[in-house]
Amino acid sequence: MEGSKGNGEGGGFSAAEAERAKRLVELQSRLSDQLLANFAENMKALSHYQPELARIFKDYRPRESMEFFCTENGEANLTFVERNEIFYKSDSPRAFCKSQVDDFIANQNFRQVNFAHEYDPFGQIHFRYLNEITDRLNNEILPNLRHVREIGESLPCLVVLGCGLGYCLEELYGRLEILNLVLIEPNPDLFFASLHTCAWAQLFKFLEDNNYPIRIIVGERPGEAFERLYDFYVEHGQFMGGFKLNFVHYRSPEVDACEQQVVAKYDRIHSSLGFFDDQVFGTSHAVHNVLDGHHLVKRDTEFPDAMRDYPLFVVANGPSLDQDMAFLRANQDKAIIMACGTALDTLYHAGVKPDLYAATERTESVAQSVEMIPDRDFLKDIALVCMDVIHPRTAALFGHSLIFSKYDEPFCKLVRSFPGIDNWRPLPLGNPLVANCAVSAAVVLGFRKIYLLGLDCGARADASACHSRYSTIYSRWGNSENVMRNDLQRPLPGNFGGEVLSGGLYEMCARNIEIVIALYRGRFERDFRVFNCSDGLAIRGTEPLRSMDSGIPGLPDLDKRAFLSFIDHELTFVADCRREDLMAMLDFSSFDRLVDLLAGVWKHDLPRSRAHFVQRMEACVEQLSDLAKSNLGFYADIISGSVNSFFLQMLRGLYCTSDALEGLGIGKSLLGSYINFLSDSKAIIRQIPDYLIGQQQRIFNNKVGFDHEGSPAPSMPSHENLRLSDWQDGQRTFEKRYS
Repeated sequence: MEGSKGNGEGGGFSAAEAERAKRLVELQSRLSDQLLANFAENMKALSHYQPELARIFKDYRPRESMEFFCTENGEANLTFVERNEIFYKSDSPRAFCKSQVDDFIANQNFRQVNFAHEYDPFGQIHFRYLNEITDRLNNEILPNLRHVREIGESLPCLVVLGCGLGYCLEELYGRLEILNLVLIEPNPDLFFASLHTCAWAQLFKFLEDNNYPIRIIVGERPGEAFERLYDFYVEHGQFMGGFKLNFVHYRSPEVDACEQQVVAKYDRIHSSLGFFDDQVFGTSHAVHNVLDGHHLVKRDTEFPDAMRDYPLFVVANGPSLDQDMAFLRANQDKAIIMACGTALDTLYHAGVKPDLYAATERTESVAQSVEMIPDRDFLKDIALVCMDVIHPRTAALFGHSLIFSKYDEPFCKLVRSFPGIDNWRPLPLGNPLVANCAVSAAVVLGFRKIYLLGLDCGARADASACHSRYSTIYSRWGNSENVMRNDLQRPLPGNFGGEVLSGGLYEMCARNIEIVIALYRGRFERDFRVFNCSDGLAIRGTEPLRSMDSGIPGLPDLDKRAFLSFIDHELTFVADCRREDLMAMLDFSSFDRLVDLLAGVWKHDLPRSRAHFVQRMEACVEQLSDLAKSNLGFYADIISGSVNSFFLQMLRGLYCTSDALEGLGIGKSLLGSYINFLSDSKAIIRQIPDYLIGQQQRIFNNKVGFDHEGSPAPSMPSHENLRLSDWQDGQRTFEKRYS
């Protein structure tokens, strides 16, 4: 048999090839030892810095077979055995990651939220001072920038989708100062692999030494991954949600799904912050509603079984309501009817008498809209369903009420254990629209058969209006429909097929209804069903049903007097407490100390860099986040939304230019308005409980806040009034109609 050829001819190896093979074997052997050593070191660090992850990966077994192999330059790469696929399709995984980061930096695609000057109808210090910052940025600073926008030496935050073997993280942190990073790795196998290849232990120590927070989210489904990301921003600063920048390391269906969630929902991080004046108004209204003797919903009482089986019609004012009006008229005695907001006016003119009226807004306009109904007898035997922040003027219009404590409001946290109110039931997910209050109340109170009518959360593309044609309120202002239609930009699946235009608050309304239905679906002994009769947006957890197919006409008439009597005498209570007791609970000196702490951060030793500036803002929010979990939670909650809003605008100033020093100077120049806001807030909060919308305009000499150097206090705006002096309702008396 002929021997092998040394020159590579035939089936043999050349000397060079043999040497190469020998070298690869040696590299592979050294790599194997190094991978095991890395894993041991990283698991020790993970136990210290990320104990939850350490517990998951201590005895982890990958879902699919993976093998490390060594490239010729000694780098680790990964093969998925069953699918015979190499993870990094490159001779040098590290070079690939470097090139990827090079491209990321060169072709940055970051976006910042751009606030516009916001109209303030009530005279609120939040908007006074935030508009000062916004106007300076938009009218003076941004038009005169000397440098273009690009990624500078630091990033306030970055979302990384997919870590791979971790090389991209080493490269990113080596090239950029990343102050906050959220890593979403949907494939736990890959994160497990990175514990063998990435210098996690060194990275964690580096992050700790520089106070750079990181949140690692592994193996979560896309929706849950976003919720974990959202929690990170709540803890460290929702203001950072105004800076949007993602880095996608690799592509897979799971990574793509996570990216879609982040892109679609990212604005939610900063879009529902709340603000100081609104919280003060809400607290003042709540105190008045408690002391005025209105009926509060008991935590430990529900309707009896017979009443829980009553059909409940939740009637909103969407355009599809007109299709169901004949059904409503004919069957109004066979179901409990809850009118949502302006649907009260619609039902009045259509001849339908509701039993419940749901309202959410704390403004006086709600009371004004109800007062436009000329027949005062129409309101008799209608019970108000609302949360405690409702304007006292609205509550005073109704002789019966079911007032819930607003679950996410500071006052709810404050009175949770207060004697005489501790049995008060909170209402979850009662916003953003009045339909949320109505559906949440219906579900919480235990109704088993709920029918949604006119709850369109949008409109068909060919719809001529956004509300029922029976509604007279919207027809009095020529642009109201157009303003609402501007929010209807997203085509989404319709309840009865096809597509519906929705978006903004309408879409959020539907999503919150879905959540509350899912939360309560399993609590009932018997069937709990929500039927969506609206020709609008599809809502998960509801069953599409045409009203004429409901079977309601075959049911007997209800004893509505007994229903209302149960509300008044069993389901609700009147608080047994005094004004002085509630006021003693409001320790304003604690708020003063908190505000002094927030202001003191900026009084001495101003930030030396953009990174230092961001970290100071983070420290303030983190302190508020910690206080929110303590007995000082009321004071933290009442101001944290405004603090995040001011910081969001200051962050925009810091990063509106590629020149770090210029950005730092801009950020510092905006601090004055924020400090003035903090100063004024101490005086405003002391007006609780008499700081009512529409009545607060008489306080402080009819000025919005106080005079400051370079910022004189403006006059209060004119009082809001929906009533048109020359308008007369053609239907002076309510007429109940059955056809």
